[in-house]
Amino acid sequence: MARTASTVDLVPLPVAALAALADGDLAAARAESGLPLTGFFLTPRAVSLWRLRLGQIREDPEAARWVARAAVLSPSGEVVGHAGFHGPPDPAGMVEIGYSIAPAYRRRGHARAAVRALLALAVADPRVRTVRASISPDNAASLATVAPLGFVRVGEQWDEDDGLELVLERPVRPGGPDGPAEQKDGPAERQDGAGPADVGPATGPATGRATDPGTSPEIDVLVVGAGPTGLALCAQLLAHGARVRLVDRGADRAHESRALAIQPRTMEVLAPLGIAAALVAEGNPAVRVAVHLGRRTLVVPLSGAGLGTPYPFLLFLSQARTEQVLLDHVAEGGLDPEREVELTGLSAGARGVTCRLRGPGGEEQVVRAGYVVGCDGARSTVRDLAGIAFLGERYPQSFVLADVAADGPAPGAAHAYVGRDGMLLMFPIEQPAPWRIVAMRRAGAPLGAEVTLAEVQALVDAHTSGVRLHDPVWLSGFRLARRRASRLRAGRVLLAGDAAHVHSPAGAQGMNTGIQDAVNLGWKLALVATGRAVPDLLDTYEAERMPVARRVLRMTDRAFSVATSATPAVRLARVHLAPRLLAVVLRARRVLALGFRVVAQLTISYRGSPLAGPLAGDGPRHHERARATDGLPRRRLRAGDRLPDVPLVGAGAATLHEALARPAFHLLLAGRPAPPDAGLGGRDPGGDLGDPGEGGGHLGDPGDGGGHLGDLAVLVRRGDLRVLHVVADPGAQHPTRAEAEVLVLRDGADLERLGLARADGALLVRPDGHLAHRGTSAGARAWLARWLRP
Repeated sequence: MARTASTVDLVPLPVAALAALADGDLAAARAESGLPLTGFFLTPRAVSLWRLRLGQIREDPEAARWVARAAVLSPSGEVVGHAGFHGPPDPAGMVEIGYSIAPAYRRRGHARAAVRALLALAVADPRVRTVRASISPDNAASLATVAPLGFVRVGEQWDEDDGLELVLERPVRPGGPDGPAEQKDGPAERQDGAGPADVGPATGPATGRATDPGTSPEIDVLVVGAGPTGLALCAQLLAHGARVRLVDRGADRAHESRALAIQPRTMEVLAPLGIAAALVAEGNPAVRVAVHLGRRTLVVPLSGAGLGTPYPFLLFLSQARTEQVLLDHVAEGGLDPEREVELTGLSAGARGVTCRLRGPGGEEQVVRAGYVVGCDGARSTVRDLAGIAFLGERYPQSFVLADVAADGPAPGAAHAYVGRDGMLLMFPIEQPAPWRIVAMRRAGAPLGAEVTLAEVQALVDAHTSGVRLHDPVWLSGFRLARRRASRLRAGRVLLAGDAAHVHSPAGAQGMNTGIQDAVNLGWKLALVATGRAVPDLLDTYEAERMPVARRVLRMTDRAFSVATSATPAVRLARVHLAPRLLAVVLRARRVLALGFRVVAQLTISYRGSPLAGPLAGDGPRHHERARATDGLPRRRLRAGDRLPDVPLVGAGAATLHEALARPAFHLLLAGRPAPPDAGLGGRDPGGDLGDPGEGGGHLGDPGDGGGHLGDLAVLVRRGDLRVLHVVADPGAQHPTRAEAEVLVLRDGADLERLGLARADGALLVRPDGHLAHRGTSAGARAWLARWLRP
């Protein structure tokens, strides 16, 4: 990184100074840099950053000028913080910038000046086409410095914790970087709409192939990648009537136990597809975690009552078995993955995507799809072809993974050994071996060195005694990364799962986040691809799932840093503070339940989504910031929240989730339906909705709430909508056969919470179990009119 003149000065830190800071030696860092560095450079987050940067430099010395952080000097010569790039430009020309200013200087304009200085460096390099920057809330005025530096703003994402994430692009210049700037025409330049220009660079034989706008797609969606995310996406697409093709470059499904557990929220979103019951039948819901803290062992439950979910437990099930359950499900729908088939090129037009595939024998074929979704992992071909940057970095630590048999550990529990030198984890997985072991390799272990059973045994011996390993099935070394895609959509190309975000396995979030990406995207994509929803419904995928990815990366990174940090203070805290703190948490049941709900992903909410905008009822407006609910049972529901599960009475479903376990929208109306002979004088709390048992009636004119949708019977007959009536009258008779679409709540307080206590109350539930609208039947009609097509 070159030195630059500005209202602040960016002075590169030598690698030797970074090494000293990574070791916590401030005096040595001052001597190596010649700068009056302060304790701000030794905060736990900063030390973690220095170690990451050192790992990057050792892996690629040529990248040092891009990743070696610079000190930010004020005009008076004070060191006020540090700033820099997260790495060199990726193949698509994307760089990400970041800065950290000491609290005492944050309101003096230094952050804005640091951003401007970094942009000046970026614009000076012709390889840089796009810049991504995170601007803290109190420095959003930095946006005013962008235009004079040759960039234009093309996207932004607000996050309540991190502030404004901004995407800037250098205008396209015909004839190369030195030609005159091409005039931007606003929305026409966007590549995230329903009908983009070419998406990314096509490669291989498909390069330069023009998309024929008159050619109709052969399939609605091509899914690339047959792991858990791709399979869950196919299950959703099939359930909602889309034509799907699934390809994977691998020869077979995973047989190793990569991911280990399924979170409650993942089982909830898979339940309407009929998959959750099969997973529970295969897995182990009764696992506890024994946390070994020196001589003390504390048992942490991974289940509990009163959590408001039909699945109040973490289900231990290997990824191999999870994939098999998903494979069996999509096979029942007539879909089998095409193995050893690789995507080699794609080009997108206004009506579809032309894809080039190479088969196991080298044969090639061209396929026309309406949309392409990359579920092909961290090294995603789809992401690369679409020109979407993958931002982030690798952790410097190396780890071992072993699926083995073991004598000694108590069965029926996972074991976590916490010590000064990190953690050792042992998970009961049954298949393909009784135990999965994960441990951090010792410092100095060569990168890429072969893992042996003797090395794993030595790591186990360093944490505990009396455990003997034998009969290894799988031994592997690996490193972890913290990365996410710069966007989840480029026109007709979308990303989900590890293709969109990767992080440490802390909290068993990875596979679960990917499957929930797939469920969120699947119903939207199926409805848009088949013409049953407006195209901009797809814009809500990134708006809803990118904030979730950011929060997961932040949470797992913090947990990983605490577990692996070699900082003396953190090492002491792991040994002495952790046992006391964990004991307190285990006694505080409310805190423990809330923590479980967060890890279980039950607190995810889409309140900031466009789908939770003005037509969504009494929730916040679309410009409000996305945030997760706190999961407390008495919190008021709003559009975007997860539908809580409440008990029902009667001979049918036992809970609300069970009653709604079908892949469709569900419109819940207050009160019983009007009797068939009531005529116009009868009271129908749902308005002119007809008899839901006969497929529904006329939606009527929603007035100024979104136009005329047409006949509700169309939505009901094609399976996109179910209409049910909800009452709370446990003392009355159960619903009769003629009132099969009436749900009776056990607790009247639940009726109030759901917003169905008033006569015209209505609750519209999305296919993924989140609330689309909470308000009145007229409001629900307006929401449907805005987003769905008859």
